[in-house]
Amino acid sequence: MRTFLICLLLIAAGCGSRLPRPVEIEDSDICARCKMAISERRYAAEMTGMDGNVFKFDNIDCMVRYAAAHSLQDKAAAWFVMDSDGREWLDARQAFLVKSASIPGPMGSGVLAVKDSAVAGDLARRFSGRVLRFEDLWRQ
Repeated sequence: MRTFLICLLLIAAGCGSRLPRPVEIEDSDICARCKMAISERRYAAEMTGMDGNVFKFDNIDCMVRYAAAHSLQDKAAAWFVMDSDGREWLDARQAFLVKSASIPGPMGSGVLAVKDSAVAGDLARRFSGRVLRFEDLWRQ
């Protein structure tokens, strides 16, 4: 009976799903698409594949273009974007994105991510841009 309970506990522990988590940006990291150094954290993005491999990008636009070019849109386990202050990873599908040609950034992408819609609206007005959601980027 004791062996049976131990087996049940081990099976139950193995069934728990672990959600992918973002990986910290290191000084030596380069963008998986454009091969530029990821030097400005506030624009960084990451995609975690179903196999657990993490792809790092110097900006959100590079991540979307890379995923589209490799038909990975529906094959990623998670998408992360760095909050515009560079301190916190956000789930890209929950973030508010501000896009404007006036936003400086790597590869001229002009996209910042924030977790609050009011902040996104303020940034959009400040940079004469627009507020988007992650799924909107796939249509551009």
